[in-house]
Amino acid sequence: MKEAIDFYENTYKNTNNEISKEIIWDNYRRDLWNLVKVGTSGNTITLHWTNIGGAGGSYDQFVKKDGITEVTFFDGNAQYPGHPSMRYTVRNSDYKVIKTEELWKQ
Repeated sequence: MKEAIDFYENTYKNTNNEISKEIIWDNYRRDLWNLVKVGTSGNTITLHWTNIGGAGGSYDQFVKKDGITEVTFFDGNAQYPGHPSMRYTVRNSDYKVIKTEELWKQ
């Protein structure tokens, strides 16, 4: 879980990525992540991030592959697991987003 959270933070803090502009770090607390057992196995880990107030949140699913990680974002509790919002393909070596897919439009 720690590795996935580190990966998330490194990706979103990488100012070479457009998504780095989407996070308000004053609203972020690392201790609000929880492991989602259903949706986690092998090279896949799913995490839920709870809003600071305790209600709502979002899900991120990380699928580690050779040289890249696919990060699928589910915007809001009601969206997981059937309605992903975005998928980012991130290069593991430097946390650079190399592909962005808007899944909510599909």
